[in-house]
Amino acid sequence: MECHSADSDGPNGSSPSLSRHWEGSAHARNGVGCYDCHGVPRDLDVDPLQNPRFLVETVWHNGEGEAGNREIRLVTGEDGNPVDRPDIFNHEGAEIVADVSPRSCQRCHPTEVAQNQQSRHSSASQFIGSLDNFLGRFAEGPAAANSGCQQCHGSVVRLVDEEHRERGRSNLAPDVWPNTGIGRINLDGSWGSCSACHSRHAFSSAVARRPENCGRCHMGPDHP
Repeated sequence: MECHSADSDGPNGSSPSLSRHWEGSAHARNGVGCYDCHGVPRDLDVDPLQNPRFLVETVWHNGEGEAGNREIRLVTGEDGNPVDRPDIFNHEGAEIVADVSPRSCQRCHPTEVAQNQQSRHSSASQFIGSLDNFLGRFAEGPAAANSGCQQCHGSVVRLVDEEHRERGRSNLAPDVWPNTGIGRINLDGSWGSCSACHSRHAFSSAVARRPENCGRCHMGPDHP
């Protein structure tokens, strides 16, 4: 909070609203800080499949008795070791990511993440490439799709070209980030965004239960 609070002496007056939200959260009351969610240590004491530092792939099971089920598999290199996700950057001496995926949340909330993984919410971004998405993107333009469709369904998060990367900062492409779409495809290969309902950085369960929170996306007959 030394850098991101309203009292910061930093040149950017960095994100005081984020720190205020966090200060009123259950995370703050239980000592869960920035690095607990944004940090991606290699030596995390969990199975590599559970470590959000490493790449995974999400696989559909469409066989009999498994229709709609999804499995997350660890991606390994030629040497058999886990592969680092591509968006890790060094921030004030710590390796972090901006795109926090459900795999970070599952360290404390394994049941909720497992339930969400098998829900239609987590696959909401699979509308990309559909006829409705095609018409929306080309009839109204990419800007409308980025600020409209993708903010509910989720974007496919990607990085900008290396030559546009700023040292010590995240290099997420601005047309797909920031994004809290509930089916977002994250740079670690997982699907979903917990902050779609549990708005960051308070992550309040009370907010998630409010009808108007659901109504941000479920807003009419074409979005039931």
